[in-house]
Amino acid sequence: MDKEMELLLSEKEINLGEKTVVVKRIALLDTIRIASKVSEIVSLVLNSNEAFDTALSKIFYNGITKDEDGKESKLDDTQLNAIRMTGVLELVGLVGDDAVNLLRTIIVKSTNLTQEEADAVDSVDGIDLLETIYEVNKGFFKKCMSKLNGLKKASTKKTKTK
Repeated sequence: MDKEMELLLSEKEINLGEKTVVVKRIALLDTIRIASKVSEIVSLVLNSNEAFDTALSKIFYNGITKDEDGKESKLDDTQLNAIRMTGVLELVGLVGDDAVNLLRTIIVKSTNLTQEEADAVDSVDGIDLLETIYEVNKGFFKKCMSKLNGLKKASTKKTKTK
């Protein structure tokens, strides 16, 4: 059943304004190119572990909060998008133009958007688009993140032993 679900999720459509964007899995050679670009950025991330974790948690925040009694409530879309955009801005601030170029490459390689169209995606739609790209390519991103987490742990151990 997992294989069937994986095939169903291998392509997904999302509407950005009046354009329907098809999000597909990133091809093998493109994933290798993307992974090599990620490795260039990893050293920047390793020097800013806490800031990077904070930015990512904001980007992937689901908007669910709990009060003192444990009752859950959900932020409205405007508040949720503001938190996510703050995370994107923090992430871009940490890794600069290299991150922007990497995101553009990921968007172009995993959608039917041209480079110019990818550059023109508005920030709120961009969060939804990146989330859909992540869903469709979750296996690739999880492997990258697990390797990154391994490197972060190794870096943290080295820093503590110094």
